[in-house]
Amino acid sequence: MQQMETEAMVRYELTKEDLVLFNLYHLEHSPSVRARQFRIMAVIFVLGIAAFVGGLLLPPRYRMLCVGGVSVTGSVFFMPSSVRRRVRKTTEEMLSEGRNKGMVGLKQITLVPAEIRVVGGLGSASFAWPVVERIVRDANALYVYVSAVAALIVPRRAFATPEEFEAFSAAACRYQAEAATRSK
Repeated sequence: MQQMETEAMVRYELTKEDLVLFNLYHLEHSPSVRARQFRIMAVIFVLGIAAFVGGLLLPPRYRMLCVGGVSVTGSVFFMPSSVRRRVRKTTEEMLSEGRNKGMVGLKQITLVPAEIRVVGGLGSASFAWPVVERIVRDANALYVYVSAVAALIVPRRAFATPEEFEAFSAAACRYQAEAATRSK
């Protein structure tokens, strides 16, 4: 990362794996996705308990409902890992459908007080800080959300040290906060 008084810049290679990790992060942290998963898991759990209890209360020839009820109820605990595997596989399949020249490859992100600039792939873009909805750091990357479902992805590996990553992240958060203060 190169840094001047009011500018922070990083160059890196964005990979398909970075995009997969972002999709997994978003899946696990999206309130609407989590609410939907909870509703599905609750229905499965209730049906499983109902089958189990029904199997106990019905004549002996229906006791297999107990086994089915336990199986269905137990599946609720394995659902999150199954969903993660499915999202990973689906994202990887979609990314292999094209060349993705504009998405993966060399990127340069520059942070300045007025905007965040992205150069790479087949072009460039800039986003005024008020457009940034949120900035998230996780174990793999910095995600600068420019909409509810899209983010600029800056992998931690783009930085030589964790301190450089933290400095870049802090600059992004500072510029976003300053922009929010100016727009009030």
